[in-house]
Amino acid sequence: PYPLPPLLNETQVLEFAQGQISRVLGKDFESIDPYTKRVRLPCPPYLFVSRVIKLEGKRGEYDTGFIQTEYDVPQNAWYSIDGQIPLGIYEEAGQGILLLLGYLGTDFENQGQRSFRLLDLTAKFLCEPPQEIKTLRYDIKIDSYVRTTTNLIVFFQAECFVGKKPIIKISGGCAGLFSEEELAQGQGIIVTEREEKQRSRIQKKTFQPLLLCQKSTFEKEDLLHLSQGNIAACFGDNYEQNGLNPSLRLPSKKLAMVDRIISVDPKGGVAGLGLVIAEKIVEPNDWYFLCHFKNDPTMPGSLMIEGSSQLLQFYTLFLGLQKCTSNARFQPIAQRPQVSRFRGQVTPTSGKLIYRLEVMEISLSPTPYIICNVDIIFGDKTIATAQNLGWQLSEKSEQTLFVKQNLLQKQVLFNELQVQELTQGAVASCLGPEYHIYDNRRSVCLPNRDLCLVSRILEFEGKRHDLTKTANLVTEYDVSPEAWFFRHNSYPYLPYCTYIEIAGQPCIFLGVYLGATLLLPEENLHFRNLDGKGIIFKDVDVRGKTITDKVLLKSSTVVQGAIIQKFDFQLFCDGELFYQSEMVFGYFSDQMLANQVGLDGGKIVRPWYEEKKNESLSAIAINLNNPIHQDKFYQALPSKPYYHLAHSQLNFLNEVLIVEAGGKYQQGYIYASKDISPRDWYFPYHFHQDPVMPGSLGIEAIMQAMQVYALQLDLGRQFKSPRFGQVLNHEMTWKYRGQITPENRKMYLEVHISKIDVNNEQVIVVGDASLWKDNMRIYEVKNVAISLSES
Repeated sequence: PYPLPPLLNETQVLEFAQGQISRVLGKDFESIDPYTKRVRLPCPPYLFVSRVIKLEGKRGEYDTGFIQTEYDVPQNAWYSIDGQIPLGIYEEAGQGILLLLGYLGTDFENQGQRSFRLLDLTAKFLCEPPQEIKTLRYDIKIDSYVRTTTNLIVFFQAECFVGKKPIIKISGGCAGLFSEEELAQGQGIIVTEREEKQRSRIQKKTFQPLLLCQKSTFEKEDLLHLSQGNIAACFGDNYEQNGLNPSLRLPSKKLAMVDRIISVDPKGGVAGLGLVIAEKIVEPNDWYFLCHFKNDPTMPGSLMIEGSSQLLQFYTLFLGLQKCTSNARFQPIAQRPQVSRFRGQVTPTSGKLIYRLEVMEISLSPTPYIICNVDIIFGDKTIATAQNLGWQLSEKSEQTLFVKQNLLQKQVLFNELQVQELTQGAVASCLGPEYHIYDNRRSVCLPNRDLCLVSRILEFEGKRHDLTKTANLVTEYDVSPEAWFFRHNSYPYLPYCTYIEIAGQPCIFLGVYLGATLLLPEENLHFRNLDGKGIIFKDVDVRGKTITDKVLLKSSTVVQGAIIQKFDFQLFCDGELFYQSEMVFGYFSDQMLANQVGLDGGKIVRPWYEEKKNESLSAIAINLNNPIHQDKFYQALPSKPYYHLAHSQLNFLNEVLIVEAGGKYQQGYIYASKDISPRDWYFPYHFHQDPVMPGSLGIEAIMQAMQVYALQLDLGRQFKSPRFGQVLNHEMTWKYRGQITPENRKMYLEVHISKIDVNNEQVIVVGDASLWKDNMRIYEVKNVAISLSES
């Protein structure tokens, strides 16, 4: 109900869109009626103004203009999904700016020779829009304008309301009136030098998809399955939802603005988080040309943004983020400005509209969301961009009970979203209100991003808050075929550090879940590995598979300022045991860590090489930063593609020194070092607010030194195409009594080769190793081993 009749009713609005302007705004506008082209509202079905409530301004004084419109959202509207309004429709429903310009008399100046085109728009949702909306109200105000000899450019802002509640704020609005010649000569969006520099500074990141799809191209029929909510029919059986998330659908066929996915690369794009290329086939008789606008057909810019939005929704489902929800809908991310720019047009013709979507940010916490930038290309020009475009998966109700699943649709105890919350220190969000004591302070948490090697928690057996008893935990880790530790390794096998991390990380969850940290609530505890040993039983290709970790907490001991826990681990793939280990972990206060004395009780123990410096040793010095040595050790020969060192995130050494018959066993000796930088990739990942190099990476550095030794002596020469690997049925032990943090500047290590076994199938190198920081020996590894075999 309205206290007064609207200024313009629905009939008058429709007349303005497709009839004579004088019938709406009065006889003063009769001279405009004969013009074939004038500023109009779109015609149905793309007309989203039901009435005008207020209309203010003086003719020719555009900065006095204000309009208030309302749009009644039809029940089961042709564009809606379970009552939800798509992003493009929200942006288009601010059409009142067109009627306002007509009212202010722009067509007296244009005289049928100019077309309205939107240039810029920044839309920010202030909150999640309600699920069922009856009426949208838009308040639109022109702030300023620029008039040249040929053009009128207006700058405007707007707000969208549902009832009295504002839900969208539009800023930076810019639109103009242009001749056909000016539109034809448009150069599209030109990337500035500043934008290129900003792009070059973007850091590469990684995100492991929660579900794995075997396809990278998708046809129109596949996308129509997503419009019907049949996610598995598009991506594969492992995407089956079993009735969950019924609202996660793309819009219906009529609003579909993507016809084909040309390529999907989850590691592509400037940020390494995904690159998706898609196309929309454009034909002269497409429906939107018939209604937008009468006598001036052009594809609405809002539909280009809608196509970008649909493509991002597609990629969200492709990654499997829906595994974290049970009854979610796509929702805009509140308070995040989405910037749209338009510098070209699509008029009735045949062609292809190309979308190039680059993902800039992905997270599962606090809800699964993705942020991207999209370039929209037509012909040879980028005619539009959508920047900072984002969607989140939001449960329809806070009371919705998660139904957690893994690839086989098993019920789980804690899903990927909750695991991710624990990686970011959001302990209470994951485990419950008793952990609110860790809000706004450091807490024990799982490693994050690349170093988070646990996907979900399946089972727990034990008694919470009782550390006198044993406890059991079963977890899973989905191994991406494109995981960084495969891509950066010399051969796509699991490096030893990942065995330790996959096995050991769940005990962080188990200890915190049992309440270990609550025993010392005033302490900001640090979680550290102390001891361990492990055996690999089988070399398993786990790419694209799921690893199950069975964890047994054997004992917990509480001492002043620390909690010590002992665990057993077993790793399975396809039901087969392939790794078994024992580890000891501790929770330590700041003071306990500050007083560490290393492995030797505070005594200075130097590496063997330094003790022997005064003796005449025949040593081979290798500088891995030297281009000549980089070619030798990192660049493989075409005939031996795997016979080289790992690189990037698996590269841990700068210099290596080899004494062939040296060491305490006189079988060979390796001395190596690495410069430590606060910017080293692993510090922010391990852990949140508690950066420390994982001890497992120290072991990996030791193994890399042994690989340098093997390459230098050409120990793989008997094989046609050698590759490095793990040694099976061989127990290795390690002990840590110190840590490497961003404050340290150097680590160095030594390996005493104890034996080199050579047979027809493999070469095995075994040794004992130590690792130092400054003058403190902090790691000791016994029976560390590498193998070489035929690839």
